[in-house]
Amino acid sequence: MNMKISINNFDEFASYLIDTENKSLDLIISDEVSLTKYLEFYINSILIVQEVNSIQLFLLDSETYTFEHYIGLPKFDDLLIDELVPNIEVISTAITTMQMQYIKNSGNEGSLKLLIPLVSFQKIIGLFYLETTIDEVTITLHLYSLLTSLFHKIGIAIDYLQFKQESNSVKQNYQQLLAINQIETQKVTLELQDTINQLTKNLSMMIPHEIRTPINQILGSTKMLKDYAQVLPEEDREGVEELVDDIASSVNRLRRISENYIFYSNLTIIAYDISKLSSAANEFSLSPKSVIYDIINNRLQQNNTQDRLIINLIDTPIKINESFLVKIIEEAIDNAIKFSSPISTINVNSSLEGNKYVLSIKNYGVGMSESDVETIQPFLQFQRSVQEQQGMGLGLAIIFRVLSIFGGSAEINSKKEEFFELILKFQLSDVSVEDFLQS
Repeated sequence: MNMKISINNFDEFASYLIDTENKSLDLIISDEVSLTKYLEFYINSILIVQEVNSIQLFLLDSETYTFEHYIGLPKFDDLLIDELVPNIEVISTAITTMQMQYIKNSGNEGSLKLLIPLVSFQKIIGLFYLETTIDEVTITLHLYSLLTSLFHKIGIAIDYLQFKQESNSVKQNYQQLLAINQIETQKVTLELQDTINQLTKNLSMMIPHEIRTPINQILGSTKMLKDYAQVLPEEDREGVEELVDDIASSVNRLRRISENYIFYSNLTIIAYDISKLSSAANEFSLSPKSVIYDIINNRLQQNNTQDRLIINLIDTPIKINESFLVKIIEEAIDNAIKFSSPISTINVNSSLEGNKYVLSIKNYGVGMSESDVETIQPFLQFQRSVQEQQGMGLGLAIIFRVLSIFGGSAEINSKKEEFFELILKFQLSDVSVEDFLQS
């Protein structure tokens, strides 16, 4: 086939993978297919992807526990995995974590080599090695999840086909063994789905309830105490009210921390659920300008800092659920307020750059060093020993994770003790206001 598919066109690429998977299922259930034919089909299908230059497969020999070269394009004889990946730590990480690893191509800046483990029922059966022109920016959570799901299914299929070849000598028992294999596959799938559903239910229902109930009870008690303080002598009233306000402030901090923790946990579940990822790809916010302005203005009014705002926004539909957009802006503006100088401005601007809606939120004050920017991750706070910070450091992690789910990205431009600029990039939606009104 001369057709080429690009990873950069996510919707077309995802549709192509689904169509390829359906064709592979037809191959698997046919009596004539062999493991080699099945793998040739998939290797040729993957090489249609414009960004893939070559692909090699190594299968694990169950007797020697070594990875033997099985098939690939271009073709090689007696190829060893460590000839392609001389860094043994990368191979070890792929095997132990059962997750895709990538290596920067020193000879071609901006391209990656991918080492993808083939996993079947929690065991490694092989390694796929791909040389690509993909850069690190292209590896979004969307793309990572799709590739992980695809190669996991290939791993299960290979495991099954190997089993089928070995069982050809006992033809009479073949159908029974196949049925058992299918039942076990369905059982594992159902158990996994049940686990995910139960975890989601616990996080979204039980945990919030268990946390919110005592928090609300404490806040209710503080209100009663404050009302009670009104009947105290004036010399005692001020001290009691100050103590009650401190309790309420601490409980509200606890509530925010717990809500962010639950929110981030739910994001992690969504990130590994293909159906939810596909659904997220079709969601949009029709008017981000009004959402952004309202949230930022309200937050600044709550902190009596609205006179510090300099804002200039444009409007166009973007690919993100509005509730997630609200969460991102809340975290971003709270961060800007918290770490800015009390008399400095907070600048908020948006613009269009190609197919991206770019939102910049810049404050002046604490800032971050270059090393701090490079080490951003969940639960990590910067200079905690020097400067007291409220929360668990999840704000930026939530922003980065939400954007990656919806195909966006975030950048930080900062200079220590001077300024901090958070640059959020959203994909533009192809839904127009006219289309929305007509629907």
